Formats: sequence, structure tokens, C-alpha cells
Amino acid sequence: MKKTILILICVLCISNLWAQNQRFISGNINDTDTGQPLPGVTLIIKGTNRGVATDVNGYYFLRVNLGDIVVISFIGMETREITIDRNNSRSMYGDFTPSTNTKEPGKPNQYYDYSKTYAPQQLILPNNSVGVGVMNDSLPTYKGKNIQGRISKIRFKRPNRKHPFGRFVVYNVPQEYQRTTSAWKFNWVHTSALNFINRLPRLQNVYAQGRPVNGALQWQGAENGEMFSWGPAISSLSFENSTPYAYDQNGTLVANGNGAGAQAYNPLQFFRTGISTGNVLNISKRLSHNKRIFFQAKDQREWLPISQATTRNNLLRLNFSKNSAWSGYNIQLQYNYQKENLPNRGANWQNIVGSVLTTPPTFDQANGLKRRAALQQTNTYLLNNGTPRSPAPGLLDNPYGLANQMPNEESIERIAGKVLFWKKLRLPHFITYDASELSLDFSTNFDLSKNDYLLGQTPQSAAASQGRMINRQGKSQQVILNMETGLKLGDYSLNFTPTIQQQLGFTRQMVNRENAFGFTTDNFGTLGNAAQINRFNLEYSRWYYQLIPGLKVNIYDNYWKVYAHFANQSYFSSTLISAKNQTYLPDFQVGLQKQDVFQGDLGLTIGFHVHHAKGLQEAALLYNQWAYNSTNSSLANYAQFFERQELGFSNEVSPEIKSQWNYRLNFDFRDFLNIEFVYHDSRTQNLLRPQLQNNQFAWANVGEMRNRGWELFLNLNVRFEADYHWKAFLHWSRYRPIVTQLYQNATSIPLAGYQEVGTHLVADQPYGVIYGNRYLRDGATGQRLIGNDGYPIANPNPVVLGNPNPEWVLQWQNEVKLNRLLISWSLAYQHGGQRWNGTQAMLNYLGVSQQTADLRNVRQFTYAGVNLSGETNQIPVDWANPANGLAGNRWVRYGVGGVAEDYIESATSLRFEELKFTYAFGEFFGIPASTFSVAAFAKNLLVFSPYQGLDPNTTWMSYPGYQGLDLFNAPATTSVGLQLNVTY
Repeated sequence: MKKTILILICVLCISNLWAQNQRFISGNINDTDTGQPLPGVTLIIKGTNRGVATDVNGYYFLRVNLGDIVVISFIGMETREITIDRNNSRSMYGDFTPSTNTKEPGKPNQYYDYSKTYAPQQLILPNNSVGVGVMNDSLPTYKGKNIQGRISKIRFKRPNRKHPFGRFVVYNVPQEYQRTTSAWKFNWVHTSALNFINRLPRLQNVYAQGRPVNGALQWQGAENGEMFSWGPAISSLSFENSTPYAYDQNGTLVANGNGAGAQAYNPLQFFRTGISTGNVLNISKRLSHNKRIFFQAKDQREWLPISQATTRNNLLRLNFSKNSAWSGYNIQLQYNYQKENLPNRGANWQNIVGSVLTTPPTFDQANGLKRRAALQQTNTYLLNNGTPRSPAPGLLDNPYGLANQMPNEESIERIAGKVLFWKKLRLPHFITYDASELSLDFSTNFDLSKNDYLLGQTPQSAAASQGRMINRQGKSQQVILNMETGLKLGDYSLNFTPTIQQQLGFTRQMVNRENAFGFTTDNFGTLGNAAQINRFNLEYSRWYYQLIPGLKVNIYDNYWKVYAHFANQSYFSSTLISAKNQTYLPDFQVGLQKQDVFQGDLGLTIGFHVHHAKGLQEAALLYNQWAYNSTNSSLANYAQFFERQELGFSNEVSPEIKSQWNYRLNFDFRDFLNIEFVYHDSRTQNLLRPQLQNNQFAWANVGEMRNRGWELFLNLNVRFEADYHWKAFLHWSRYRPIVTQLYQNATSIPLAGYQEVGTHLVADQPYGVIYGNRYLRDGATGQRLIGNDGYPIANPNPVVLGNPNPEWVLQWQNEVKLNRLLISWSLAYQHGGQRWNGTQAMLNYLGVSQQTADLRNVRQFTYAGVNLSGETNQIPVDWANPANGLAGNRWVRYGVGGVAEDYIESATSLRFEELKFTYAFGEFFGIPASTFSVAAFAKNLLVFSPYQGLDPNTTWMSYPGYQGLDLFNAPATTSVGLQLNVTY
């Protein structure tokens, strides 16, 4: 026992641990219109930066916790949210708590045809082996999987048509406290957490608001509209309060004032410690041996670190099923309601985060108040005459004013359901030559949702000088009818199943929108007071029909299994002209599997699988990603971004055609180790993206791309004793998405960002490269060209600066169980990839970054490079000499954002994703058949990265999938909390 404990301690020291009540979701996401896989769909855990994107097969794998909300989004499709529970997720290695076993006492597990499926083995088993040994045809055989609990008895059943070699029925020993089939089962999970912003840029607190004037540094205040912090040292200033000063109760700042010495304020106090609470209640009951009912109720509330930002999510789910050996049905119904105040939509959070970080050190945004009081009192952000109180009205905003005055709220309501019926019929011999089954499956899905929001910006703000309000009401309706018929012919060793699948779908999307402009500070807040209101209604609908005939072939021979599935899809849509409908979209997969390769205790099974599919994707009826709306805007006007234009369907474009190949190799060493390697290769034609045409965005087929990559999965399960184990999971992936061609001889296609810098499609370059300006280079030596003033010369023509796609990503999760204690943690490493640190660029330009405080006094610096004559540069420069004025400042001279090349940084990161301790106390207050556990956890605990901006995994304006750009992105948070789990 001491040796076992020592081994476990060693494992604990070198391994990452994975908790029992942590789950994972995986699978494939297909287009409901076409049935084809959707690569690039993002799944992100709400409130975090943790998520994944589906690969070329539409496959995803994401580690989650019970109660998490997973946001699923994709370009052109409506965003969905799914709450994680035990019914839609799985434990990484199965459920470990014995009381979760739902098997009734004495119910048999049936294993048949042992002599044919498993080779004879000597019945000498290692200690603590789980399984059963049986005698069949006088030969010992060992079955080591799927045996739950201790064995009570084994009975031999005589041969019949289905089991020509007979079968063995294995009975389990009844478990203590096992409930009857009609008992209700309850599970309640409560989670409470504190959330802290974990990475913010360093701000300087040494130099005052102002700029050089006539060769000397001078403080200039809000009344001058001064947005720069290139003024004198704060220590050289003091307050002058002889006359009232509207922007600071202490007075103005001068060199020799009659008041106290000047001080630097901390604008970061605007951010608060967030609180989140969640409750999930699951109730289930087995009504009879084949009927089940399940009900779930969920309530989650968050007070986010952005002051005044809150969210509430409620969900109700009902599931009723009845299944027998030959028929069954399933009914599912779900209702979800979500409401957010100050939602992270458009540039809402970007403007708030930007207004905090760009605050000059000598301007007190809170006006001498604590954060809570500053949010409650209007004199924090309004002057006595009702005009804004901010560091530079119209240029820099007050975050307390934004949080209080923006009428920003959003609500989402959704009801969805599914009804499934299935039936199997055994056909008599006089119809078919051998045993056969006819299967019929019919399902109906419906999804109804509406999304309403009211967003706005106050007059005289940096975002809208005349004010702006947007009222949008969106509705979506979707109904899908699916029917599949199959006829299985043959026996166990060889069978054929021809199938026919038909799908009829209908989708309608509507939006009613009012864009209101032109307010005064007195009448803002009521949409009808606007000087101009633009109203428009959009409605699009689509009918589609899919016909998919197929054939499945399965061959079993002792330890071998060979299978082949062939199908072809014909797709017809009301939104496609007849010439663009598709009648040849093949889909086939073949594979083979060899069990017990070495015919010994190793129990190795090897499998190989090949899959090819071709499918199409139509343009969205209403596009729900607005990142493209800023690509024709200047970086200087970043705060003015809003979800300006609705992009509707156009029948002038062709659907995307996707062709993909997947190769999978699997090694399974019984329950000890599983290794799987997958290689992907996909090609996409007629790539659909929004493009600016005649000052309006419209759908366009812009080019073609290819995506190749691989994934490695490893599952390890080491059991030392009954309640002591180590389990590990590793996922290593690498992808290379390349734009192989752009149509119309285009140089680049913008995806997100601004005119000066953004992510683009560029031929023969990775997908979504960072595209912006850089310094001119000498053609012969490649060195930077230096101008006559001693500074490098900026190239006005944009070029490729970096690749936001990582070289590879590694996730490593482990779990150690020490009797009742589970200790787990998880690591994620992303190698390679670059990001444009626009946050640092903007802070440097304004003079509020710590970098500018450290380096503004650099004198006589000589840039490496050559002059226009090709000679080595020898002209020294002063980076921020007041004698050179503001225009001569090293960080200001190149304009807003500087030269993008200077701010391309590595996004390599090592993330300590989660640490969790879970202790099972046993019965809950002595109630038999109950369990009670308490967990303490910390999420997103540590991030190590050379990247100097916000979290390297944040996305631009929080739009899923838009990596590579960081301009006041929503900051990531660290969560620390407790979780209670009660089951009965």
C-alpha cells in the first residue's frame, strides 16, 4: 500500500489532473440545409476565452464543466447557446461514482458467440482484472469489457437463428442501496465564483496630460480637448484652486499652484470583481422498463467585471422516451431565455475598455469617488450644464458615463424540440434469402427564436457626436423533416444495408430595425426624439430537399471487421437557380478493424478508416457576424464602429463546394490505452465572404482554399486499486489553412479590422493573415530605409505581416483519484501564431503606456538601416524631445496606431486552464442512496506568453473566429469558486 501511495504521489507531481465532474463534448456539426460537415464553427465557453473550432470534418472536442454555457457560432448562421449537463456531455473517462450506475439488480449483460469473436486464451488473469471467463466448445475465453460490477452467475443459452453458436448471459451481483426502477432521481449542482480580470497592459503614472508647446512640456486639460499624455512630469505640478475648475474639484494643474501636489489616478478601479452563480437541477424517472422521463431546470446569473454588465440565463428541458428492441420514440422540448445588460456586442466593450485604458494619469474619471458611488452619481460623467465630463469630450470618453448612459440591453428567447419515431421489422424467410431487418426512422425538428436588442451611444461621445440608437428585432423559424429507410440483408458475418434518406427543411429569418441619429444631451434615450430615423424590414426564406441513397456493407471474420458505406446526396433549394442545384455530392467511407492482434493479455485492437465527402454551403439568409463592417473604416475612428449593415441572401452567388478526405488510424489496448491519429485534407471552392461593392457590402465568391492537418488523441487509464487511479487525456493538433486562389485577380480580401491593418485573404498565404503597413526596405540588402530626418520610412502599401494561425496546439488533462479525493488540473499550450497588438499601439500613440514613460527620454538614438543612397544611417534622433514638437514624437509621427509592423507579436502561450479539488463526502445528511461532493476550483489561473497585450487568445471585438487582432479586446478573467453536487 505504501508503494502504491508513493507511485500516486509521483504521478501527482508530474501530471496534470482532470476532475470527475468535468466533462467533454465532441461530435460533428453538419449544415441542417445540406447535411454536410461545417468546418470553422466555433464553440466557446461563455464568459471565457476557451473554445475550439470544428475541423474540416465538422468535428469538435471541447472540455467543459457541468453548468457551462457553450456558445456555438458560425459565419452566416444564428448563434446558439447550449447548457452543459450530464445528458449532453460525457466524463472524460466515464462516470466514476458507483451510485450513478442505473443498472437494476440482476439485470443481465448479454455477450454471445464467444468462440467466433474471441480467440481461445489461457484462463490465467492478472490481479484486480475486471471481466468474466467462460467455457465455450471446451475452450476458455476471457471477456474483459462492459462487465459492470461483480458477477453473480453465468447461464448458457441454446443456439438459435440470431446466435447460431449459443450465448452466455452474465448476471451482476445486486448492489447495496439499489433503487427500484420507478424511483425518482435528483441531481442538483450549485456553482459560485469570483471573476477577476487577469491581464491588462501596463499604464504609466509619471507624466501628465498635455503636449509640447513652444518647445516646452505643458499641461493641458479637458477644456482644450487634449487627448495626449505627453505633458510634464506629474511631480512638477500642483493644483491651482483659486478659481473653480469644472473638470476637477481640486482645480487646474500648474507648475506652482496654491493647492496640493498633483497626483496620478488609477483608471483601472472602474473594473470590478465579477460574481457568477449557477444552479442546475436534473430530475429523471424510469416509468417502466422501457420508458424514461428527464427534466432539467437551470438558472445562471453573472455580474461581470465590466461595471454595470450583467447577464441572466434560464433554461428548461424535457425529454421523454420509450424504446424496446424493435420500436421506440423520443420527444424533446427545450425553452431558453437570456437577458443581458450592457452586452458585449459590436464595439460596446471595446469602447468601454478603451475609455479606461486611454485615460490620462492626471484625469480622475471617478471625480474623487469610489467606483460604486461614481456609477451612481451623475456628476462623475456630466458637468453642471449637462455636457460630458471626460478627459477630452468627443475624443476620449468617461467609462462611468458609457456604462450608465448607453441604453444597451439584449434579450434572446428560444424554443426548440424534436420528435423521433423508429421501427424495425424482421422480414420472413420467404421474402428474403436470409435473416433481414427493415428499419424506418422519422424525425421532426423545430427551432423558433427571437433576438431583440437596443444599443446606443450618447451625443458628444467619441463613438457618435450626434448620438445614435439602434433598435433591432430579429426572428428565426426552422422546421426539418427527416425520414430514413434501411433494409439489412445477411447475417452476422456478412450483411448489406441499402438505405434511402430524405430531408425536407424550411427556414425563415426576419428582422425589423430602426437606426436613429441626431440627438441632443437633453432628449437622448427615447428613439422617437431622433432627428433622423431609418426603418427597414427584411425577410428571407428557404425551402430545401435532400435525397441521399446509400449502401452499407459489413463483414466480420473472427477477429476482423471490414466495412464500407457509400452514399450520394442530391440537393435542391428554393434559393438556388436550377443550374446551381447539385445532384452529385458523393460520400463514402471504408475501414477495417483487427481485434486481439497479438492474441494475448495485451488485447490490442487496430483500426483504419478512410472517409471522403463532398458537400455544399449556401450563403446565409441573414448574416449574423458583423466584423466586416469596420474594414472600410479608419483606425482613428475605431470607436464609431457599430453593426451598421444587415447582409441578406443573394442568389447571384454560388454555394461553397467543399471536398474533404479524412484518414484515421486507431490503436486500442483494452481499457488501458487508446491512441488515435487523424489526417485531414479539405478543399473549398466558391468561398463566400462579404465584400464591399459600390459602398455597400454584399455576398461574393472570393476564392478557393485548402486546409490540411492532423490530430493525435491519447487516452490513458491506470488503475492502482479500487479507489486509486490516474487517467490522462492528450490532444495534439496542427492545421495549415491556405488560400490557394482569389477570384477576379484580387490582391486581398479583408475579413476584419481597419483600412490600415486587419486580417485578409491573400493568395498563397494562410487563411486570415495580418495585413498592414511596414517600413520600406532596401531592395539589395533588405535593411530598413532611413529618411533624412533619421527615422525609418513607412511604406504606405500594405503587405502580409503575420499569420494568426498557430503552428500547433496541445491540450493535456489528467486526473488522480485518492479514495474520496479527486485532484485535477489542465494545461493548454499554443505554439506559434502572431497578433497585432493594437492596444499597445494606441496607448503608445497617446502616451499613456508604461513603455512611453520608460523610453520618452531616449536621446541620440541611431536606427539601423541605410539611407536612400544605400549608405549606413548615421543620423541620431531624440524620441520625444519637446523641442521637436508633438509631430516629431517617435510614437506620434506615424499617425494613429503607428506602423503596424512594430506591433506584430508572438501569440505563443502556455495556459494553466484549471485546477480543481473535489471531495466526496458520501451520503447527504445520512440519506441512503445519496451522494454529496464539494469542489474548489480556479479557472484560467495562469497564462505565460511573450505577448504584451490582453489575453493572446481573445478575438477581435469578441466575434468568434476572428483571431489576430487586439484593439481593446474584452479582457480575459480568472475564476475562483466552489461547486456543490448533490445526487439522490
